[in-house]
Amino acid sequence: MKRTTVSKFKFGELVFIGLFLAAFSLFNCFGDDGKSTGTVADTPAFNIDSPTEGASLGNTVLLKLKTLHITYKVDTTKVEGQGHFHVFLDVSPNPARSNYTHMVTVGDTVTLGGLGAGPHSVIVSFHYADHSYSGLSDNVNFTVAVSAKESFNIGD
Repeated sequence: MKRTTVSKFKFGELVFIGLFLAAFSLFNCFGDDGKSTGTVADTPAFNIDSPTEGASLGNTVLLKLKTLHITYKVDTTKVEGQGHFHVFLDVSPNPARSNYTHMVTVGDTVTLGGLGAGPHSVIVSFHYADHSYSGLSDNVNFTVAVSAKESFNIGD
């Protein structure tokens, strides 16, 4: 049986060509004017930018989201990339229940104030304008080092 081998040089060329084609495909999603041509690069996405995982914070926390290809909207439509966020503090959302406590926001910052000392978790999910879940979510865990009551205690 004849065995075919590929030299390192040829393999390296193949890797270079593959990386070049992948980069070209990614950057080719935009037209000459820099605007999107409506391909994979337009897929909505987000992540929690702040606070960072495991952070130790005061009793007021500014939740910041980094978004990509998201337009804020609340109505009865279901259009890819159009919608709003549901923010869950210290509770896991259950799709079978509709009576859990959460906040709805049409922006990329939320102030969580008056938090008690100890560990907290936040889950953020992106929902279409009609409130149906898009499948996008992120979460973060952090600790509040001082409670709301302690933060207003001035001297002894």
